[in-house]
Amino acid sequence: MTDPDKAPRGLQNVQSISPAFAAAVQTPNGKRAAFDPQNAFGSITAGRQQFTLLADTNHGDPSIVLGIAENVAAMARSGVRHMIIEYPPNDLTQQMIEKLYARPPQVTYDEVRKNSDWFNSSSPPTEATRRESGKAYAEMLINCHKNGIRFHLGGDTLGQEAAERMRELREKQDWLDRTGAMMDPLYQGYQKEGRGYLVKQGLAEKDGPSFVEDALRQYQDKKQTLGNEIDKAQKAAFDEQTEKRMGPAAEDSRAQRFIRTANGEKAVVMFGVDHINHDNDLNEALDRRLQAEALKKGSAFEQTRTIDIYGSRAAERELRDAGLAGKGEAQFFQKEQRGVLTAEGARSFVTMSSPSSPRTESQLQY
Repeated sequence: MTDPDKAPRGLQNVQSISPAFAAAVQTPNGKRAAFDPQNAFGSITAGRQQFTLLADTNHGDPSIVLGIAENVAAMARSGVRHMIIEYPPNDLTQQMIEKLYARPPQVTYDEVRKNSDWFNSSSPPTEATRRESGKAYAEMLINCHKNGIRFHLGGDTLGQEAAERMRELREKQDWLDRTGAMMDPLYQGYQKEGRGYLVKQGLAEKDGPSFVEDALRQYQDKKQTLGNEIDKAQKAAFDEQTEKRMGPAAEDSRAQRFIRTANGEKAVVMFGVDHINHDNDLNEALDRRLQAEALKKGSAFEQTRTIDIYGSRAAERELRDAGLAGKGEAQFFQKEQRGVLTAEGARSFVTMSSPSSPRTESQLQY
């Protein structure tokens, strides 16, 4: 592995796309641009738009992160200069990035890989897949640096307070469930047989006050009341968290921040598909601001492009059947290593094959 201080700067050693393909994707307004299924990322980012959104359809699938990492060079060839990911910065990861992009770099690629666990996502279901996600993010960072793309941690904590309340409420519900597992069978037996059931269990005397009997009655009253309170509080916290994290104001604040980060240069943003799937989401927020800016300057405006990233075609079918599939202009399937246009994308793109399909990231020489 070449150390970053010895690696070529910019894109001087990266294979370019063919002149015919470059001409096809730079078509005038009103004509459809080219989309190469074997170069989905290069195709979707190759137009005149400033932003392209890479929709992560499953935060728990590290192969999606790897798929984007492996296609960094293709996006760089299309002019991308910034990669913004939905990953909140922390001291370790931010320092690593700053050291890598220092002139000269203060860490090697091997050191980035050695500390890939700093980038482990909490979303994948197992420790092994969490480690895979960290390794994939490390490769994404390295490939961005190799190809002259600045890497940004663009996550945030919007809605975090409501999310914390939801966590506390889940703990209360867990307590209620654990208590119920012990108390409910006793109460059911008590309902059927009365105090005699408790006597048989050695939990009460035939005569005199019964603390267990009183406790069971109190538990049933509390269970109903507390359960209703938890349900109402969970719904309120969920609604608040959704609005503060996914609402129009949240997406607009991100759009403003990402536009500032990109500073007029071409950028891709890797965010969860739920930030892109609705009518007033991140892509619309970006376009409102960019269009207003273009009108002020009297310059052309091109709308933000979107591509949904799936681990496989099977994963896409499962999400589609559940009503959770993305609504991007294109789709990319990591397992099959192929992209396709959606009905929406067919309005702006026409499927074609470039004369010679670009090589994969692992085949490129730097």
